[in-house]
Amino acid sequence: MGFVNNSIPHCRRLDLQKYIDNDVEGMVIECQLGKNKWLIAALYKPPCVSDANFKKCFLSLSEELLTITTRVMILGDLNCDMNKSNKLNDMCGIMGLKNIVVGNTCFKSISNPTAIDVILVSSKLAIAESLNTDIGISDCHNVVGCAMKAFRPNRMKKEIYYRSFR
Repeated sequence: MGFVNNSIPHCRRLDLQKYIDNDVEGMVIECQLGKNKWLIAALYKPPCVSDANFKKCFLSLSEELLTITTRVMILGDLNCDMNKSNKLNDMCGIMGLKNIVVGNTCFKSISNPTAIDVILVSSKLAIAESLNTDIGISDCHNVVGCAMKAFRPNRMKKEIYYRSFR
């Protein structure tokens, strides 16, 4: 499930759904932010999905997204710890994606927290800031998010007239 503000031109890209494996849950949304077209993929990899199947799905999806536009965001719970050297880190390096979530996001084990919730972007310069915080709605997961730099009209400058008594 995903929500997009009505003021942002967007559409769900069902044609790209074929690149998401049946075992992996996900959806792709195209958003127009100013002059830039963004493809945003939200994915959930259940722990039972093998790394080989997920690698094939992730590489084919990200490759297809990057052929359509240079502004790509892949986010979700991928159940791969980004703190450790793993296949997801390798795949992100191959595709030129950067994780903007800083810190651990899952605290099932207090002694061994993990960073399994990610926001991978192709253009880190287009992101203003990222968020990773506990707001109390989950027993072990933090909420992650980011603010994007997008086109907004400049505010009209207000002229102030005054009289100097010097």
